[in-house]
Amino acid sequence: MHLNITRLCNWIILSWIVVVSICLTIILKSTSLQTTYFQFGPNESFLVFGIRIDTYSRYVLLCIYSILNAGIRALHHNVVHPWILHNVQDSSIEKKAHYHVYAYQFTMVSIGYTWFDWFIYMNILLSQVDMLIMELSADALVTMATTYMYLNPDKITHRLPFTKHSLELETQPMRQDIPAFS
Repeated sequence: MHLNITRLCNWIILSWIVVVSICLTIILKSTSLQTTYFQFGPNESFLVFGIRIDTYSRYVLLCIYSILNAGIRALHHNVVHPWILHNVQDSSIEKKAHYHVYAYQFTMVSIGYTWFDWFIYMNILLSQVDMLIMELSADALVTMATTYMYLNPDKITHRLPFTKHSLELETQPMRQDIPAFS
């Protein structure tokens, strides 16, 4: 049943994106715009936080930042946030005692990153349309890779050097003689 509801919600969201995109395209085509938003690449009017992105070196640095941050954002949305949702916010499960420290650490980092990312993300996305296209592309690629990792754990986790340690954290209670934030 949950899959059917999720599939329905997914189609509603996709339909909403398509309808709004079509309406926006029609409005933009029929309106005489005085904007520099629809330019591509470095130019005199491309500003992010008041910094003029008018050289290829600045443009490439901004692109590199955006791609790296898309990876960090995908880690947050696809790994950290689901852990919080399923281990902290789910009232139907018993909370493991050694998760309490991680719960506070993860939720505080999560909220900090959410606001930090939103502030920078909005400034970059609203500066020029090519940044939006690049952010969407990078986010989609990283999210597909993360989804592949979840669907194929045996192909991925045996290659990770921290897997054994992570499994030990999952199966053993935290030692009480070690400070939590050390």
